[in-house]
Amino acid sequence: MKSFLHYITEKRGVAKAGFDYEKKIQVGLFKAGYAKTKATAGSTNRADVVFLHRGREHNLEIGILGKDFAQGKVHWNTETNKWYADTKNSETLTKFLQTLTYDDDLMDTWGPVAIGAKTKVTAKKRVAAARRGGDLYLTGVPARMIWDYYNDKGTHYIQVNGHGAYYMKKNPLNLPLPRFTVVPELRFRVKGYGSSSAVPHDTTWAVKIPSSGFPKSDYTFDVKDTTRKGPLTFLKKR
Repeated sequence: MKSFLHYITEKRGVAKAGFDYEKKIQVGLFKAGYAKTKATAGSTNRADVVFLHRGREHNLEIGILGKDFAQGKVHWNTETNKWYADTKNSETLTKFLQTLTYDDDLMDTWGPVAIGAKTKVTAKKRVAAARRGGDLYLTGVPARMIWDYYNDKGTHYIQVNGHGAYYMKKNPLNLPLPRFTVVPELRFRVKGYGSSSAVPHDTTWAVKIPSSGFPKSDYTFDVKDTTRKGPLTFLKKR
């Protein structure tokens, strides 16, 4: 099992790689005349990259291996005695998440102490138990978890490093891209933000895609990728 320090180091590495790839795509599109700016989203909640097609701006999500494609929190409802998940970024995805059943076989792997709801324990004990147990994965979740999440954010297209360009829930520009048809995993993790027992520690979920689960596309928004059909072949400036 990976240590918490290893997790933090790994997450920072993924974040930096993601920001670097965002910059590469945005700057490339800008220099080619398919973007108004070289600036990327960075750590903000707006689209990673914005591209131009027929004079109008459109959102583009950027993906790399190890990325959280959507994320939110898992809660214990003391009135219904059931788990439920949500995300502040997508009402549609929240509704879908609440149709899923987080059965005892999954949650009891951590035990009630780990997720800190059925019994009263300090936050430090909750997080310590969860870290000992490691992450939990619910496999075979539908691709619509990713599509709904980004559709509610007004993003319909995605570029994945090493794999190419796709459309997600909708293809409003009718670009000749394949659909982002993947089989994601739902990862559960307890995140701690402090050492005091008074500090809340969240149980979180995130949509992950195994490295073997990415499809290949013949198209790319990367202007320097010579192995695929670049944006000059499917975007129009006017």
